[in-house]
Amino acid sequence: MINIPVGDKWGITSDSLQFILNKTKVAQSGTKKGQEYLEAVGYYPRMSQLVNGLMHFHIRDSDVKSFVDLSDEVERISAVCGEAFSQVGELSAG
Repeated sequence: MINIPVGDKWGITSDSLQFILNKTKVAQSGTKKGQEYLEAVGYYPRMSQLVNGLMHFHIRDSDVKSFVDLSDEVERISAVCGEAFSQVGELSAG
């Protein structure tokens, strides 16, 4: 099973059947108030589909107002994904 943080707002987990895209949230009440947790927002059979889903959710929630902004945001989230995946590769190799 995997558990990969992607930037401050997202996380990727898995079970035996699928990859799960999660959004990082902070509990607002109860005994876990103030603690971060992951809320599933999408389930994908392939990692490539999950990355497309991450792009979709991230851009939909952004303040993009032009194609230039859209291009910049796609590049930025791609870099965040690349960094997260490379850190996992380094941990696996070590």
